[in-house]
Parts: sequence; structure tokens; C-alpha cells
Amino acid sequence: MKTLQQMLRELARPEVGEFAVASDRLPCVKMGDQYQPIDDVARSTDAILDMLVAAGGSRYVEDLETKPAAWTTRVDGLGPVEVTAVMRGGRVQARFTLTNRSQGRQVPQTAAPPAPYSEPAMEANTSDPMLRGALVRPAPPPAPQPPPRVGTSSRLDELLYAARQAEASDLHLVAGRPTLLRIAGDLVPRGAPIDEATVDKMLEAVVPERLRSTLAEQGSCDFALDRPPLGRFRANVSRQRTGLKGCFRCIPPVVPTLASLGLPLEIERATHHHQGLVLVTGPTGHGKTSTLAAIVDIINRESTHHVITVEDPVEYVHPRKRAMIS
Repeated sequence: MKTLQQMLRELARPEVGEFAVASDRLPCVKMGDQYQPIDDVARSTDAILDMLVAAGGSRYVEDLETKPAAWTTRVDGLGPVEVTAVMRGGRVQARFTLTNRSQGRQVPQTAAPPAPYSEPAMEANTSDPMLRGALVRPAPPPAPQPPPRVGTSSRLDELLYAARQAEASDLHLVAGRPTLLRIAGDLVPRGAPIDEATVDKMLEAVVPERLRSTLAEQGSCDFALDRPPLGRFRANVSRQRTGLKGCFRCIPPVVPTLASLGLPLEIERATHHHQGLVLVTGPTGHGKTSTLAAIVDIINRESTHHVITVEDPVEYVHPRKRAMIS
């Protein structure tokens, strides 16, 4: 029996429009107008509800019988995935669609935009052989706006904006090479090579004054870069053979939750210990910082503790909730 992650991987195929699953039916993918099974084991209602929780829908599952739900989750290697779900008479139906792919679809000028969920729409849509009473997909998000011009380093701002739009985890700037975006774990070159003088000028402009001596003496420095409205980035600037090199990690604008990261909710138990040591370990880029941020957010949301984080640079900035965070 395939796991949820294995079935979601089917969305990476260009011919697949969506992944759909319904109670006591075989999981399917939609190719053109046809649904094709991708597993030989039907899923029960409880199994599908567990899928939805794992896909970040824990806060919707309890009310799913009375209120259909739609949300977006992030899947490693795929990016944002739209999830839509409905439950009727103890039977649940769910669809998973790549957000970027749905943004690329064009709505005819004469057609009304897709309506939000409504009872008549769900009951009327019975042409789908896979999901009777299927969900009406919400309207796609607005088209991206032109890159903002921020501060005095507009060239770097445009590159950071492009990294956000491409759902990249990192932006790398190296003298003599094109811009490199890390997308789904792979370095993807964009544009023409950038000369040493241009890279040096862009990076020197953003290195904080307090770290210039560190860069000169040690050849490397780390700092946080906050570029409204582009967001927050963890930056490393170092010197290598061809000149300066910069790496910018894109920090999501919202503190993640365990559900949005696809992590088991049992991890929350770590916040209930009164003494001891909890270690979060793993290779670079595998989610340690995001996991810790989600745990701190639980404490911030549910307790009145004083939380002290020791980090350089500060990455996620936690909003004021019940706790105090230093």
C-alpha cells in the first residue's frame, strides 16, 4: 500500500492534473478527463482523515461533516499543494492539486470565476466518476505583481523576489556564475553569469557594519536580512577564489506548524517536559530550524512561559501571543 507522500509524488508528472481519494475507493490521479487508479488498496474514511491531518488539515477534520474545507500545504520536492475536502454521511472525498500548476490555467473571459464551496455546487457536480459530489475549486490566486524596488540594492532585491516566486529554498550568488536557485533540493541556474565586481557590490551593500571586520579577518559572516516586502532571509557572505559568495535562505513569512510540515503531532509532547534535553538533529536543509520554530510556536500559543532562544542570526520572528520570547 502506497504512502501519502508516494501518491502525492504523482503530481510531479506533467500529465497528472490532480490526485483524488474517496472513502472505500481506490486512490486515483486525473489525466485529461479520466481517473486512473494508482494503488490497489482502497482507503477507509479514517485513513483519509489521517491523510488530511498529515497534510496540514488537523483544524478542519473535526468540522468536515458540516463544513467543507480548503487549504494549502507544502510538500518537499513539489512546493505548495492545494487540498480540498468534504464529508457526507461518513464518507470523505479529497483532492490534491499543485498550486503552481493551477495558477497557470487560464479562465475563459466569458466564464464566471470558480465559486467558493457551496452546498448546491457540491451536490450538482455528479459527472465525476471518481468523486460524486465533488468540490468546486476556489478561484486561483491573483497573478504575481512586478518585483518591488526596495532600498538601494535593487538588483539583489529583484533576485530575492525571483527566488520567492520560484519557491526556492535558497539563492546563491557566486562571481562568474549565473544566479543559482535551490529548488526541491537541486541547484537551478537562472540567467547569465554575473561578474565579480557586480557580485561584490551587491553583497558588500548588505553586510552589516558590525560584521565587516569579521568578513575581512575570517572570510565569512552570517546575518539576518529583512527586506520588506520581500521577507526575511538568513544570509551568509564569504570570500572564495573568484571573489565574494552569498547564500540567502528564504525564511517563510509565517511560523510553520507541525501539521503544515507534515510532522506527527506527538512531537508536541516535547513541550510538556519540565526538565531534560530534547535534541532535533539532521542534515542541512532537512527542516531542523522549521521544526524548532513550530515547537516554540506551540509554547508561545499555549503557555505563559518566558522562552529564550540562542541563535545567530535570528531566523523566525515569533509574533506576540501568550508567551514572552527573547
